[in-house]
Amino acid sequence: MARGNIRKRSKDSYEISYEDGRDAGGRRVRRYETVKGTRGNAEARLNEILSSRDKGTYILPSKITFGELLEQWLDSYVVANYGLSTRTATGRRLRTALLRSWAVSRSPGSHPGISSHLLTR
Repeated sequence: MARGNIRKRSKDSYEISYEDGRDAGGRRVRRYETVKGTRGNAEARLNEILSSRDKGTYILPSKITFGELLEQWLDSYVVANYGLSTRTATGRRLRTALLRSWAVSRSPGSHPGISSHLLTR
């Protein structure tokens, strides 16, 4: 797969682009992101994206809830980098800590991305 490209957009603004596999129809999918700062910042961000994508830990930016993001992180990064007992303990501790902190300010179900989503596990 191609590394990616960096294109200057304006003063202190660069656009990075990279291929992200193929869609259901077999056409290549290309992702874009704008990076503020120097070309070095853009190169660092592109390398970060490509590295995490190659490791299988990259999560596409989207409008997901924090609870869903946490579950994705546990399922991708933690599973790939830690043993079974550490994964189990980390997941249990994070879910317990989040439920405790959210239970103080919110009733279960008032925020579907945190409370009810994590209660189902």
